Amino acid sequence: MRVKNFSSIALSDWDLTFSKDFTIKPWVEFLASRNFFNPKELNNIKCYFKKFDKFRIPYEDLCTKVGFSYCRGLKGQTRHQITEAAKSFCSSGNLQLYSFAHKAIFSLHARGIEVVVITGAPVEPLRVFSSRFKFKLVGGLIPKISPQNYYTGELLINSGISIEKERLVKRVTKNRKVVIAFGDSESDLPLINPAQLGIMVGSPQMCSERIEAKHIRYFTPQELSETIESIIFGIHL
Repeated sequence: MRVKNFSSIALSDWDLTFSKDFTIKPWVEFLASRNFFNPKELNNIKCYFKKFDKFRIPYEDLCTKVGFSYCRGLKGQTRHQITEAAKSFCSSGNLQLYSFAHKAIFSLHARGIEVVVITGAPVEPLRVFSSRFKFKLVGGLIPKISPQNYYTGELLINSGISIEKERLVKRVTKNRKVVIAFGDSESDLPLINPAQLGIMVGSPQMCSERIEAKHIRYFTPQELSETIESIIFGIHL
C-alpha cells in the first residue's frame, strides 16, 4: 500500500496538549499494579513530579530524571509484556484525552494534513494511540531493548528534552509546510515556531509564561472543543 506524501503537516505535543495529564504518571502506576515496573523507580517518578509541581525543579530536569527512572523501572521486562500492557492501558480509560483532540485530528485528516506528534511521553502507549487515531508518532521516551527483546534499563531516546525535540522538528519539517501546531507551554516552541498558526492549550495564566507572537493564540480546552473544526477549515494551505 502506497503511503501518501503529505506536503502540509500539523505538529503537536501530546502531554497536557491532547491528553489531560502526563501520560507517564498513570502508565507507570498501571504497570506497577501488574508487577511490570520497579516500585522504587515508581516512587522516584512520583517524587520528581511533586518537586516539579512545587517549582523545585525545572521542566528539562523533570524530563531527564523521569526518563532515566522510567528506563530503570522497566529493566528485565519483555517487549511483548509491555506492548500488551500498553494495549490494555489505552483501553482502560486511565489516561483521559481532551474532547477537542479527536476533532482536531479528524478535521486535519479531512483537509489532507498529516498530524505529526513529537512528545516526550512513553512510546509504548503512544504507539497504540497513534494506530487508533492515525497520527504519525516521531520520537518519544524510548528505552533500550536488547536483541533478545528485554528492556535493558538504559535510555535510547528522550524527545522531551528540548535539543532532541528541535532535532526532530527539523527532520520532519524539511521541505514541508507546517500549517498549524499545538502545544501547552514554552517547551513546545520548537513545534510552534515554524507553524503558520500556533495553538497554545490553556489560558495564558495556565501556561508557564505568556509567549508574545502574532501567530500564537491561546485557547482553553473547552474553547477548542467548540471552535477547533472552524479553525482548521479556515487554514490557508
